[in-house]
Amino acid sequence: MFLLFVMVFPIQSVVADENDSTLQARETQAEFLPDIESTMLQWRNIETSDGLLLDQLKMATYEVHRKENGRFFSNSITPETLIAQDIPACYMNDWNEVCSGKAHSIMYEPSPGTQTNVYYAIVTVLRDGTRTEDVNIGFSQTPDGHIEIVAPSIAPEEFTASYDVTNQTTHFSWRPSCPQSGLSHALYEHSAPASKSTWDSMDKMLVTNFIPSDASEFSVEWANESVDRSVYYSLTCFYPPYCDDEGCYPAREDTRFHSGNTLQNPIVEDNQAPRFAGSLSAQYNSNESQTVLQWSQVLQNDIAKVRIYHAPKEIVSVEQGGVQVLAELDSNSIEFIHHLPADWMLTSYYAIGLVDNQGNIQIDEFDVSGKVGPIVERNIPVSITSLSVEQQNSTLLFEWELRSEFMSGDAVLWTSQSPNPDMSPAWEEVTRLNPTTLEHHLNLESMQEAWYALTLDGTWGSSPSIHTDDRIYLGMNAVLFTPIIEQEIEDLNDETSPIPIDLPEFSLSFDVGNQTLKNGDWVTFESQTNQTYTLLFTHSQVNSSIRWTDVLTSNPFWRAATTVENGFSISIEEPINLIHIESTDANGDISIVRVGIDWPDEQEVEPEQSNDTELIEQNDSSEEESVSMPLLLVIGIIGAYILIILSIKPKDELGLYGEEE
Repeated sequence: MFLLFVMVFPIQSVVADENDSTLQARETQAEFLPDIESTMLQWRNIETSDGLLLDQLKMATYEVHRKENGRFFSNSITPETLIAQDIPACYMNDWNEVCSGKAHSIMYEPSPGTQTNVYYAIVTVLRDGTRTEDVNIGFSQTPDGHIEIVAPSIAPEEFTASYDVTNQTTHFSWRPSCPQSGLSHALYEHSAPASKSTWDSMDKMLVTNFIPSDASEFSVEWANESVDRSVYYSLTCFYPPYCDDEGCYPAREDTRFHSGNTLQNPIVEDNQAPRFAGSLSAQYNSNESQTVLQWSQVLQNDIAKVRIYHAPKEIVSVEQGGVQVLAELDSNSIEFIHHLPADWMLTSYYAIGLVDNQGNIQIDEFDVSGKVGPIVERNIPVSITSLSVEQQNSTLLFEWELRSEFMSGDAVLWTSQSPNPDMSPAWEEVTRLNPTTLEHHLNLESMQEAWYALTLDGTWGSSPSIHTDDRIYLGMNAVLFTPIIEQEIEDLNDETSPIPIDLPEFSLSFDVGNQTLKNGDWVTFESQTNQTYTLLFTHSQVNSSIRWTDVLTSNPFWRAATTVENGFSISIEEPINLIHIESTDANGDISIVRVGIDWPDEQEVEPEQSNDTELIEQNDSSEEESVSMPLLLVIGIIGAYILIILSIKPKDELGLYGEEE
């Protein structure tokens, strides 16, 4: 509490002379009220029944002037002494009886630290601008003896506050005016403007009262607290409570707010980032080298901008690596086209973020529908071309070409047993290698037929991040490898003839009639039915391969004999009448035998005929007498073929069938 020494002077009673027709104010008096440190100034209109004078008053106004340490004279009225103006003397709808002698009053608060003799003067301003500046004491000027005493202000000056959206901080600054001894600054927040008359009764909250008395700034951080409000602040010089030998005293502070230490207008503190609640879609157009983004229109009222985020991986937060702002658009926009460079190769992810009118930016908490990806954006063909593979003993040599747009990264070698390979789980990674070497040697324990492909994992051109190009195209970056058998490899590496293997003489032993055939022999077997006829035989030479074909067809197709427990098996379907059985031994020599099949004629079975057993016996007894014409033709063809074979040397015979392979 500040001690105020107040001198009270009685208001002088003044009787105005109203025998003239002047419009000068009457009975001007002032009274200082020390409890509120304000002066009440009062005066009245002239009292007259003159209608013309009253009409002029209804269009006239008053000015109030104040002067310290000396009275007013007619030539001392200046703009510097003006404290109030445009006060209506009367209103146009006032009755004359109301306008005549009408009373007026104002309340004026002197500046802190005032302690002096003060005069007030009332000037009448007519409609045409004429001014009545006859400031006679007792009429339009207060009498002598009016003294105003106001305690000095003990409060900070030039107090300001601002909210920084980027740093989520409210910053305060002022010019220190607190005495150094024992005082500190107290900061208050409240929802309504503060004044001397409302301070004690208004709701307010103390933020802190430990700001040093010599400080000129202070900040409140909101990074760890959500805030969204409009608020006022006030700053005072705080003298804490204390006790001495004479007693204890409460805390004191100057809350008259004469020094501008309270905000007249609120500030907005808002660190709540907006959230996009709509949906986002993206479509890559390879022909136009662009990705078109479209989203639902923003419906929030306080949104200033729409941001487009882009990254090479799913966007969780803008603070993660690789996220960039593609564009910042008006809040009513609904489409954006991302134009891609010609050498762009990337798997892209996109997200929509909002910026509100306070500057808060959405940097995380993206809804699932507000982001999209992966979007594969490839403006360059497969960069691995002309992939080839060559067998070198137990090593595969891979060679390829590399497009110049590829900047850096790895190549991945894949293998697959699938006959129609694509980038499916059937592909297995073999190794990662440097693609710029343009070749790679792969050692294998065993050779087998397989697909091989080479893909790239790296960066291309102006693309900002690593991309995995997993495209596989046969004839470009994929190739089928067929191994060369061991004997063929030896033939390629050694031009000298190999040492032949000692083998027994070639022969095939059939289980039908204990027939044994050597190279060039032929035999005819008779089928008892027109269904499948199965030949079972053994081979005198181990590790030989057996195949057979229909001789009488125009386009022979070689079939492999089936391996059974004690030899080989060949199943023959009607109407095949003659087959070649070809054997290739371990030395590569080829032997051939010929087998004819005699199928029974198809006859209609009469009810009175004997049973099947009797028919078979009759056929056995008259086999030579029932030879059909087709069988005779077959035997003739076989005889002609034998004559041709016997006229060819065995060496030529090997060459012929090697060519048929």
